[in-house]
Parts: sequence; C-alpha cells; structure tokens
Amino acid sequence: MKRNLMLIIMLMALLVLTSCVKHSTLICDKCGKTFEGDDDYSKQLAREEEIMSALGIDLYSFFCDDCNDRFATCIAYKAMTPEDAARLEAYDAGKEIIASVGVDANVEILGPTDLDQYYIAEDNLTGLYGIYDISLNIWKTEPIFSAIYAFDANGLALAMKNDYYGYIDSNGNTVIGFQFLEADPFTNGVARVRVNKWGVIDTEGSFVVDPMYEGISIYDNGYISVYDGEWYGLCDPTGRQIIDIKFLEGFKFTESRIYACCRIEKDNNRFWYKLFDYEGNNLMDALSVKNSQYVSYPYENVQILCYKLQEIDNKFYNVLDENLNVIFGDGCAYISEFSSFGYAVAISTPTYSISWGNVELNYEGLFVIDKSGTRVCHLPNLPSYDTQYSSGGSEWRYTYDFYVNEYCAIAMGGSSGYLINLQTLEYSQWKRIVPLKDSNYVMVQDKNTELWSLYNGDNLIEDNCTNIEYSDSGINSQFKLYHGNEYILYPS
Repeated sequence: MKRNLMLIIMLMALLVLTSCVKHSTLICDKCGKTFEGDDDYSKQLAREEEIMSALGIDLYSFFCDDCNDRFATCIAYKAMTPEDAARLEAYDAGKEIIASVGVDANVEILGPTDLDQYYIAEDNLTGLYGIYDISLNIWKTEPIFSAIYAFDANGLALAMKNDYYGYIDSNGNTVIGFQFLEADPFTNGVARVRVNKWGVIDTEGSFVVDPMYEGISIYDNGYISVYDGEWYGLCDPTGRQIIDIKFLEGFKFTESRIYACCRIEKDNNRFWYKLFDYEGNNLMDALSVKNSQYVSYPYENVQILCYKLQEIDNKFYNVLDENLNVIFGDGCAYISEFSSFGYAVAISTPTYSISWGNVELNYEGLFVIDKSGTRVCHLPNLPSYDTQYSSGGSEWRYTYDFYVNEYCAIAMGGSSGYLINLQTLEYSQWKRIVPLKDSNYVMVQDKNTELWSLYNGDNLIEDNCTNIEYSDSGINSQFKLYHGNEYILYPS
C-alpha cells in the first residue's frame, strides 16, 4: 500500500514538474511548421521580450529549427519597419560596446557619429542626450540635449535643446544655433526649418529659401515645393524659383520634365498638368497641337493632351506618346484615363447645325482606343449626346455620364446604362449601373428582372440580389446583399 502511495506521489510530482515547463503551439510564418515550444525556446522568448521592451515594438514570428536563416537571426526582421530594424541594429551595436568597454550602467549607447570613438548616448538618470567617448568611457559632450538625431554624411546631426532645434557636429559643438521651432535633418545638403514660417537652409546655416512660406517639401532630386497657404510653386535645388506659385500640391518628375498640377472643376474633376523642363521653361507652347493647355501625367509612356478647354463646345482631347508626339489626333470631346489593360474610352466631338430652334448633331459615337491610338472597339449605336436650345444660345451635353476604373468603362444616363469590359472589350446594357469611386466595385441592375449583381473588377461577388446596400466608399466598402428580407455581409 505504501509502495503504491509512493508511486502516486512520484507521478503527481512529475506532472507538476511537466506543467512548469512552458509549452505553447507555435507556427513558423516562413515554412508553416507547427510545433510545441518548450525550454529550448526560452532564449528566443527572452530575446524578443528584450527587443520589444527596448524598442517599443511588437514581434510575432517564432524560432524554427527547419529554417536555417531563422535559426541564425532568430528575429523576424520583416515584422519591423526599416526604422525599427535600424534602431535594433544600433541597439545591438550599443550592447556590444557596453559589454566590451564597460560603459556606465546609467549610460545607454544609441548610435554612432562619424567619428569611431564617439557615440550618441542617453543618460538614463536624466533622460537627456549627449556624445559619449567609449575609448575613455566618459561624456565627450555632457547630456544636455532633449534629442539627438542620426548624423548625416556632412557630419551634422539635428538636435533639440530648450525646446528649439539646431545642428551639432560629432564633438557635440553647435554648428547651427538652436533657433528653430521645427526642423528636419539635412537631405542633399539642405534642410527644411521653421522660424515663424518655413524656409530652407544649407549646411552653413544660410537660408537657401527665405522663411516666408506656410509649407515646404523637399523632393528626393533636391527640388523644393513652396506653399503660400493656397497655391504651390517650385524652386530648384539652389533655391531659385522656377515655377510660379499658382498650382496644386503634387509636382511630378520624369527624366526630363516637370508636371505642375492643376484641376479644372468642370472637366470631371480630373487632374491636369502644365509641362515644364528642369529650368522652369514652359513646354506647352512647343507641343505640336496649337493652343494646348493641359496634359495628363503619363501612364506607361502615354498621356492625354487637352486644348481649348474654356468653352464646352471647344474642348478637344488628343493622345501623346513619351516624346510628346500626337498618336491620336482626332480632337475628341472626351478621352478617359488609360486602364491597366491599356485601353481608354473616347467620345467623338459632334458637329451641329441650328435651324428654326432645332439642333441637329452629327457624331461618330463612343469607341475604345489602345495606347497606339488605334480604335479597337466601336459603339456607334450608343446615343452619346442630347441637346438643349434656348434663346440665350445653344449647347450640347452628354446623354450619358461616364466613369472608368481599372476594369471597365461605364456610360450611365436616361433609362439605361452600358458596361464596357476593358479587358475583353465586350459591352452589356443594364437598367442601372452604380460604380463606387476609388474602387473597382460596380453594382448593376438587370433590365428585365430588376435584380442586382455586385462585381469587383471582373469578378462576380453576388447576383440575383433584391437590393444592395453599402457603407463607406472605395476599397473599404461594406455591402449588405439582400435576397428578400435576408442579407449577407460582404466582406464577411
């Protein structure tokens, strides 16, 4: 009896000991292997806890002995942003330095300067930053800064002291005084700073662009966008203004051209651009089409040219290639943007005559062109225009409103709508078509059954719906797809 009792006690003790070992089901996010973690995993867990605590980030991948590179690195760097990865590298380097030179426990090494023995460091007692000499294990520059950012190729670092920003060198000496309310590190030898308003300085502290603007952006190529509170202009890397302040935000650059953004409200709210070279010379007058006013930003070397936009009956579009040569020059009344399949929808410009109050229109109709300017689909029977006439004058307008996304073109108006598949170039007629802007979602209603269907691109999500309700717009839309009084949610 005693022997059996002793055996039971030993078994219970074994169960208790086993329960003390940490087990968890782990899945490698690289190879997909599922396994149980145990004490062999404790170093990995400790390492992740250390990093998450030091850097304030979350890691979610697990050690897997089937993945050699995972074994070597242990940490899933893909779970971190590039900034986090850089901070981790500096953190690990700092740990090695601390271990090798015996840095004071109250000093945390954060990152290098451009001099081998000097490092950006934090005094853990005060929370302030300075420059630490690891060769002598002393502060080179006392921790008096609220922040020190990474040193750049010029050997300068943005720093903050007494709520103002300035710039220091690797010895901790002030190079550009602490006078700015906001500032950025140097990029290509210039930095954006704010005194009362924004300007741009060089590495000597001299203003390249005077501090007189509500906003400034510096592009990767060194060009500088300036904002006066309403409109934007452009300066070259030396600070010389080359494009007047009268454009919308968003200058775009190609190898040899600058596109300055405009928006013409009565032209379908489409973005249009004026065209300049890198010296700021206006290239619009050099185009082969006279009186050219705007171009679209090129998509795969194709762009749309618009001219004579002021009057609705004198609005013409053409298509240009990458060399600004006209490849489609029929002067259409409308050309959509080109889809990812390389097609655009065009509407011919009508001619009309007026006799005893009646307006007679002559037009080709709606058609589809490819990026070479070739007509690939023609819909001559689609009524594209309606007319109105009054004693004040005449005008024509589209019978249909047009909408184009990546997959289809939609003509809507009157008692029906047309859906043109821009991949197969087939078209279909529906009673109603409802596109959701900024997405590829389209809802269509059958002319005969009056039932609804929902498409995302060319994928049918649900058909034969008695009604469709949706919230939000764009790619984040949520749909209620009704079949009678019951509905299903999409996405679920």
